[in-house]
Amino acid sequence: MPGMDIFNNDAFSLVSLTNAVNEMPFVPSRIRSMGLFRPRPVMTTYIEIEKKGTSLSLVQTSQRGAPPSQRNRDKRDIRNLRIPRIAREAVVYADQVQNVRAFGTESEVEMVQQVLNQEIGIVRSEVDMTEENLMLGAITGTIVDADGSTIYNLFTEFGVTPVSAFSFALATSTTDVRGVCANVYRTMARELKAGGMPFKVRAFCSDTFFDDLISHPNVKDAYQRYQAGAALRDSYAWDTFDFGGISFENYRGTDDGSSITIADGDARFFAEGVPGLFDIAYAPADTTETVNTLGLPRYVIPGVDPSGKNRFMSAEVQANPLPYCTRPRTLLRGTAA
Repeated sequence: MPGMDIFNNDAFSLVSLTNAVNEMPFVPSRIRSMGLFRPRPVMTTYIEIEKKGTSLSLVQTSQRGAPPSQRNRDKRDIRNLRIPRIAREAVVYADQVQNVRAFGTESEVEMVQQVLNQEIGIVRSEVDMTEENLMLGAITGTIVDADGSTIYNLFTEFGVTPVSAFSFALATSTTDVRGVCANVYRTMARELKAGGMPFKVRAFCSDTFFDDLISHPNVKDAYQRYQAGAALRDSYAWDTFDFGGISFENYRGTDDGSSITIADGDARFFAEGVPGLFDIAYAPADTTETVNTLGLPRYVIPGVDPSGKNRFMSAEVQANPLPYCTRPRTLLRGTAA
């Protein structure tokens, strides 16, 4: 039986194994699981987006035989957007597993590779969470980094101004909430220029917006009927509720409420079912093996102790994603106030 003392009886050594429990923090993945963003693998570290402004206007009547008026040419702009890199390294030192039993077992010695695989799993979750944050930024119009700094403001990059926020005035009992929803839907349809193409409007809501919405006097009865029609529903936390032609969803971000979240009192509206509206570009990893190849969603790049003494093993989990919306003015904001 291997000795069980490690790092002076460190709290993470396994002294008694009655139950093997691995607690992992919640990793937001709602947007990634929706399949909203169409994957676009590219062979470069940047993408070019062409903006072509097409406008329709009424044609002035004219006398028969007179020369027809000419349509104004569409203006085209090309934007180059650099694809950001997300990279995190997992390192396992030999001393970390010396004399330690495998997690959940009574006698097997934990091997370095097994621990490394566990560390890779944790690091991948961090990369997945970071990509979720980028996608949320693409839905709100401002893609931000982990420190909150702006990577891209899609409105600025496309040279457009966002539509003014819609006030739902949920603290006022007489507010025509369904009427505000209709205004959101019509605005979305006009900005999409979708003609008769069907689409769905979804709103990611903060906790306060969602709670105020479902408790509003002009919404409460509809929500209660929705609750009654859903079998075994006992909680509205992180629920979805269709009202006024919009699917309102209480978006669950990180549990600390600061890393990935919808701003307090806000709702963010976006269209679903519109081809080419949301894309995500994947660039290749920065290794010689992947140069000028189509990018993959994830890479795991192994590493070794450069001294040759095998004191540690490492692996880098890397992703090179850039999610974006091709029509940022369809990204609408609502406020509870």
